[in-house]
Amino acid sequence: MNKFCPDIHWLTEYAAGNLPLSHSICVAAHLNFNSNSRAIVEKLDCVGSLFFSDESISDLSDSELSDSFKEKTLEKIFSSQLDSREKKHSTDTITQIDSSGVPSCLKKLIPNGFDKLKWKSFGKSLRISHLETGDSQREVALHRISPGAKIANHDHRGQEITVVLKGSFSDEDGLYMPGDFIVKKSGEKHKPIVSKDSECICLSVSDGPIKLTGFFARFLNPFLRLKTSG
Repeated sequence: MNKFCPDIHWLTEYAAGNLPLSHSICVAAHLNFNSNSRAIVEKLDCVGSLFFSDESISDLSDSELSDSFKEKTLEKIFSSQLDSREKKHSTDTITQIDSSGVPSCLKKLIPNGFDKLKWKSFGKSLRISHLETGDSQREVALHRISPGAKIANHDHRGQEITVVLKGSFSDEDGLYMPGDFIVKKSGEKHKPIVSKDSECICLSVSDGPIKLTGFFARFLNPFLRLKTSG
C-alpha cells in the first residue's frame, strides 16, 4: 500500500460505520481505485462479524475489552489462518469506475457525469462544484483544474481530505494519482500543480474554507469565502 492511503484507523472506522457520511464518501471513493485497501476493509468486515459471534467477549469488562479487542483484531487481520469466510474476495465487493470516470459510490451525487454538474469558475484554471450530502458540518465539493495549472499557495482553516478521481497533481509532499487519499490538517500549506497531460478532478471534504497566502491573499480571500458559500 502506498503512503497516500487511509491508515488502519480510518479503514477500521469506515468498516465499523463510525465515520461521518462525508468522510465515508471519501474512503469509499478511494476503495474504488485501491485493491489493497479494499482487501483490508473486507478482512475488517469479516473480523467484526466473528467478534459479534464470540461469546468470550461478553465476559470482559469495559476496561479489558479495548486492549483485548485491539489485540485480537490485529491478530485476525494479519493471520494466515483465516477461515474461508475471511478469505473470500468476490468480484461483487470490487466497485467500479464508469466510462465518465465517476466512482460508483458517487453515482447518486453525480448521476449524469462530471460535465452535467453546476460548476463555479475561479479564474481560468479552477472550477468548483458543491455536492449536497446532508453534512452541515463540512463542505463537500469537486475541484476541476486545467492541465498544467498552478493553484495559489494556501493553507487550511480545518482538516481537508482530498481524493484524486481523475488526472494527477503534485505538491511539496509528492505526486498524487487517481485514488490517492490525502489529509491536510489545519495550518498546513501547499501549492498544488496539475500534471500537463490532462485535467485533474478531485473530491474534497473540508471542515473550513481554504486561506490563500502571499501578497494577493488579502484581496482574494474575502471573494473566495463569498463565492464558496453561495
